[in-house]
Amino acid sequence: MQVNEFRADDLYGQIEGLVAQLEAERQARAAAEAANAGTLGLLDVVSKKLRPPMESVTALTDRILDGPLNLAQRRDAETLSHSMHRILSALTEVLDFSTLQSGEADFSVEPFDFHALVRETASALQACAAAKGLTSSVDMASNCPRYIVGDAMRVRQVLMALMETSIKATAEGSIRLYVSVNDAASPVTVRFDITDTSPGMTPEQQARLFQPSTDMSRSDGGLGLPIAQRIAEAMGGEVSCDSALGQGALYWFTFKALVSEQETAKRSSQPAPADMLELDEVDVVDADVIAFEQPLTGSLAAERAMAEMLETPVPEPEPLPEPEPMPEPEPKPEQVPARSARRKPEQKRDHAGSLAGHALMIEDNTVNRLLIGAYLDEFGLTFDVAETGAAALMCLAQRSYDVVLMDTVLPDYRGLQLAQRIRSQESVSAHVPIVALATLSDTEDEKSYVEAGVNASVDKPIQGLDLYAALVPLVPAKQEDADEEDWTPVY
Repeated sequence: MQVNEFRADDLYGQIEGLVAQLEAERQARAAAEAANAGTLGLLDVVSKKLRPPMESVTALTDRILDGPLNLAQRRDAETLSHSMHRILSALTEVLDFSTLQSGEADFSVEPFDFHALVRETASALQACAAAKGLTSSVDMASNCPRYIVGDAMRVRQVLMALMETSIKATAEGSIRLYVSVNDAASPVTVRFDITDTSPGMTPEQQARLFQPSTDMSRSDGGLGLPIAQRIAEAMGGEVSCDSALGQGALYWFTFKALVSEQETAKRSSQPAPADMLELDEVDVVDADVIAFEQPLTGSLAAERAMAEMLETPVPEPEPLPEPEPMPEPEPKPEQVPARSARRKPEQKRDHAGSLAGHALMIEDNTVNRLLIGAYLDEFGLTFDVAETGAAALMCLAQRSYDVVLMDTVLPDYRGLQLAQRIRSQESVSAHVPIVALATLSDTEDEKSYVEAGVNASVDKPIQGLDLYAALVPLVPAKQEDADEEDWTPVY
């Protein structure tokens, strides 16, 4: 209440009005807090109850696709896989957008190989553009540092959102990505410019470009760009667009980053950038630009390329040689060979023979049991199943196992509690390796698991190569297979 609004003849009425106003504000605040609590509760359900089983169904579907199928089976499995990946992508976007809106999103701050990230971006752009019949190129200024400090996954997430939007809007022509940094001392400002030959946009279309939308038929539909904008702002930069009808579009993304002091000496002794990027065709266009242009003749689903790009970790600082590609198997009659595009030769591990032994799988989710059981069968392991921690302890008391696969979120036990119980009831001579199957909602850190006696962990959704890599040091190989060719599961 302002002083000049005070009237002595109506003091009671004014006090009564002020009390009513305060009460209305209190109720509005309580309603907002209740709504926010309801939203957080719903997001918690989505994150912990809905997403994990859907991830397992997706992984199981992808595993089926890696085997021989007839044409009708492959068509149905491809449709299911595509739908599941779309659903998971939407769930991920909703969760990500909500955490960014609330300011609870996590950003890592660690050195990463910036040139490797650009190289991977070039590969993804070329694959996705080629799938639509577009040409593409990626140019990087020669003063871009090799190593910077920041969140590589978040940088890649923004780039994928912008590239996907540009490719979706471009029916013919080309997409070009240009990467540059300013000349300032650390921290530097990194800038990505994506230009295309799309029909362009009106000012009204540009105004809603970074607003959440449910119209997925538009090139700006979904939450990808709103999420990208908030990520860029959190990293001290921006995401924006400049376009006009008939003149294509320019999308740009900037963020601030420190040049990695830890790797400065290494960077100066590394090969020239053109050699480091290891693309088949690399030309230095001028003194300031290194160009990447590699036409692709194959066709790769754009959404799958985007998904694999986001899932692929940025390599460690030292560049690794490209591995030999795996040969394609001869197709069997009446069958279609598994998709070679899904195989990742760089993840191949050479181990003599398949595995031997008997495992105990502790998992309460039916789909996860099917998926993990299929992997164990393929690895050569037999197994028992326990759906609760109490049932698992009874199994361990009755017989010995070569390895225990333990879900970290069970109806009656948390991962740490169960690991500690297993260790407390075993004898010194009967020490059994434990592999934790960690979930997204599991907040217990790796150090705590190690202290509790866990030997290894695999993140859900379980991938065959990850599980195999965790088991190899813990479970012996079959002796009768030792003289055969090195065997590694292909996913």
